[in-house]
Amino acid sequence: MYRHDTWQLDELFTVALYLAVAISIYSWRRYRELLEQVRLREKAEAEKAQLFPELERARADVSTLRTLVPMCSSCKRIRDQRGNWDPVEVYLENKHSTKIDDGLCPDCARKSYTG
Repeated sequence: MYRHDTWQLDELFTVALYLAVAISIYSWRRYRELLEQVRLREKAEAEKAQLFPELERARADVSTLRTLVPMCSSCKRIRDQRGNWDPVEVYLENKHSTKIDDGLCPDCARKSYTG
């Protein structure tokens, strides 16, 4: 009975070897997980850096759209910064790079074509 109660030197060596292997495996897995987290964080930072200028442009567009636009109440022309009066379409195209697709709303179409 006494022989099984004490640790032998070879048993200690075996336990130490298994423990070293287990710690090595754990360390390797943890290292790979950390590398993956770093890669994902770098990817997120790159996306953030890419989206930030786009967000700034959108914010500038919103602030531009919130400003008052000097418009003639009769002919609906808009005065630009040089004092020239341009049609709404020209103003939007020059200021906001917006193209206008002409069309008629249903009410105007009824008024124009039903006589």
